[in-house]
Amino acid sequence: LEYQYNRFNKCIDLLNESIGQYYGSQYTPRNAMFLATIYKEKLQNEEGANALYQTYAQAFPNDPKTKTLQDSVIGSLPPLATRIDTLKANLYDNETNRINFRAANDFIGVCEIYALMLPKDPAAPGYLHEAAKIAGYVNSHKKAIRLYEKIHETYPQHEKAGQSLFMVGFIYDNELNDDTKAKEGYEQFVKTYPDNDFVDDATFLMSNLGKTDDEIIESFGNQTAE
Repeated sequence: LEYQYNRFNKCIDLLNESIGQYYGSQYTPRNAMFLATIYKEKLQNEEGANALYQTYAQAFPNDPKTKTLQDSVIGSLPPLATRIDTLKANLYDNETNRINFRAANDFIGVCEIYALMLPKDPAAPGYLHEAAKIAGYVNSHKKAIRLYEKIHETYPQHEKAGQSLFMVGFIYDNELNDDTKAKEGYEQFVKTYPDNDFVDDATFLMSNLGKTDDEIIESFGNQTAE
């Protein structure tokens, strides 16, 4: 229905949810191809469509459509990991010394697709972490939070899981100025990863939520006097 009413972004959200939450479903290959079609034909997003085609072939090597994709599309493309590296290398415009927003969005999108379609691949959480960092750089803070939360929830044992949960609180604190959400994020981080190197930072930041810089400096003076 969303597709028929040309609400393609909502359609993408639903397909992402379906694939992500019900990956083992018999409908996942069909939903993945539907997603690729939207990227290619409706959004004219070649990077996203090609990433879906390549991950589809890896995820479903015995599917009849994989042979067709290899003959018609994938065979002429470099490996997806190489393409991700290329996108990352093009994130900054050397002439202006500014981030290339289109390249950044492509990089974030392809990393998300990689993790969506190949959730058990060892590279998936690392790509999500890189995508979250870039999302923060381009001030897409809610997307960064969503990506960091996904790392913590999906890959709790990964080396970046603790830092990702810390960053959720940090973004709410420093970018979105939401003290309530920041406190929740910091508290969950300290409770979940008590031995993480960022625990001291989280504890300090949590104790100073809502304070101005002058108030924080003044508290240092009070501690010294004591």
